[in-house]
Amino acid sequence: MKVTVDIDMRYEQTEIDIRSERMTEQLEHIMQIAKSPPYIIGFKNERQYLIRLIDIVYVATENNYLVIETKIESYQSKQKLYQLEQILQQYQFVKLSQSAIANPVWIDYVHVTFNGVLAIHFKNGSVQYSSRRYVKKIKEQLLRRNEGSI
Repeated sequence: MKVTVDIDMRYEQTEIDIRSERMTEQLEHIMQIAKSPPYIIGFKNERQYLIRLIDIVYVATENNYLVIETKIESYQSKQKLYQLEQILQQYQFVKLSQSAIANPVWIDYVHVTFNGVLAIHFKNGSVQYSSRRYVKKIKEQLLRRNEGSI
């Protein structure tokens, strides 16, 4: 795939031009990312905040609330986990369990606990646990991601 970037002050808005002999999964993925918003809304102390997707460490349900954990802050969301999952999957977020989705960029290390679950340690010091049901898929996604970055 050939990528050309032309940055110039004369352009008033960003434009993406894709040329290909056929539509592929990779092109569909690129188009989804280009069209979706790079922010989600989080709430803290009755105020709304725009949270950049790249800043999200994980999203999890805790005590009947949806919590958005970033490097420094925690926010709540009024959206349901499945709604955020639809958005975040486009950005290669990994589903850890029925109640948590993680940004693999923020994963520091992973280890298997005595009962076969994964303990996912994040660079901000927090920890989330996978359910055994998701272990195989998590490993596959993390390995696939690492292969793509080599």
